[in-house]
Amino acid sequence: MLKTIERITRQPIDPMLLPSAKIINEQRVNNFKQRITNTLDNQELAIFEELILDYQKEHEIDAFKIASALALMSQGTEPLLLNEKEINQASFNENNKNKISVSIHAEPLKDNPAIKMRRYRIAVGRKNNIKPGNVLGAIANEAEISSEFIGAIQIFQDFTTVDLPDEMPKETIEILKKTRVFDKKLSIEELTEKNNTTSPREKSNHFKKDSSRRGSKRKFERKPRGKPNRHKDKKFSRSKPKR
Repeated sequence: MLKTIERITRQPIDPMLLPSAKIINEQRVNNFKQRITNTLDNQELAIFEELILDYQKEHEIDAFKIASALALMSQGTEPLLLNEKEINQASFNENNKNKISVSIHAEPLKDNPAIKMRRYRIAVGRKNNIKPGNVLGAIANEAEISSEFIGAIQIFQDFTTVDLPDEMPKETIEILKKTRVFDKKLSIEELTEKNNTTSPREKSNHFKKDSSRRGSKRKFERKPRGKPNRHKDKKFSRSKPKR
């Protein structure tokens, strides 16, 4: 959809980073305080002041606790503040504004939140025309990992990140290092603060036609297997029906 808009308008659409949970929370707190100020300045509160005083005398409860209870009632079921760990996104590098720093923290699995996850980096990205399905298929097929244990996949300009179970055996990682997508090795490795920077999306080749892509179909290529891998992790493998 974005590529279609770019082609029609002949203008690149630059990625925009969402505000962090901290910034959103600060704004929500400021808005909440402003609502209190507006209510005090513009509303008749006499009847409510009398009700609060009566309630305080009857129950001997601190006025601040009563005010907090009323604030919660006003807020309803939606939490006032976001959990700052819930928003996990890339951010501009402090030392180089032309680079983006990607979060190294893996996200928990939706259906298996108890499984500890680790974030990995693979050496193919948007510049290689990679798609999430290519990554998912490569890992699920070559490492024989059930897709339910493959977490978030995020594609950046220079590389892609994927969240996998922390207990992945070394043998499985070695298999994935040699796995190829579009004839390029995944070269999977753990994402750290040393290898988590990437370039923003390139603009120069957005509207250039690539003749090499005509008449050819891109597909995931896998090398023929030799002997069955005895080291694959049974814990995360796909179950096969018994005959």
